[in-house]
Parts: sequence; C-alpha cells; structure tokens
Amino acid sequence: MPDPSTPSLIHARDLTKRFGQMTAVDAIDFDVAPGRSFGFLGPNGAGKTSTMRMIGAVSPRSGGTLRVLGMDPDEDGPRIWHASASSPSRTRWTWS
Repeated sequence: MPDPSTPSLIHARDLTKRFGQMTAVDAIDFDVAPGRSFGFLGPNGAGKTSTMRMIGAVSPRSGGTLRVLGMDPDEDGPRIWHASASSPSRTRWTWS
C-alpha cells in the first residue's frame, strides 16, 4: 500500500486531450506512486499514446490537471523530459 504522505510521481485529474472535435483522452484520473510500475491497456485509439505524450511533456493537455515529478508539464516540460530520461523505448523516473 503506498504511503499517502509521499507525493505521486504522476498525478492526473480530469486529464483530457482533444484533437479538434475528437476527444482522445476523456477526463481520466490516476496516480502513480514512487516504486510502482504502471501501464495503459486498451484498444487502438483508446488514448494510450496521447496520455504518455502528455506525461512526457511532448504534447500539451487540453484540460484537467497533470503533475509529473511535482512539476507542470506545460511550464516545466524540459525539466520533466530530462528527469525522466525520456525516450520512446525507455523511461525511468525517480525523485532526485
């Protein structure tokens, strides 16, 4: 059971991504605690890649709240990207 006093590595509330009239990610909520693995499962077009692109500060969110390592991807994108050692095939996030 995660310690509730430890901040989430990733915190999302009502996270939404739209492309024009199409909603790719529809108001999802989740938290990823330190030391936990996570993944997204779903059919093609479910919003998995769009969600990961928002987390990785590659694509801006259309709505909702998103914090990654305690930072806002819209304001701290480069810091998040560097802290996550982000690459399409390898992501490792730790508190530094």
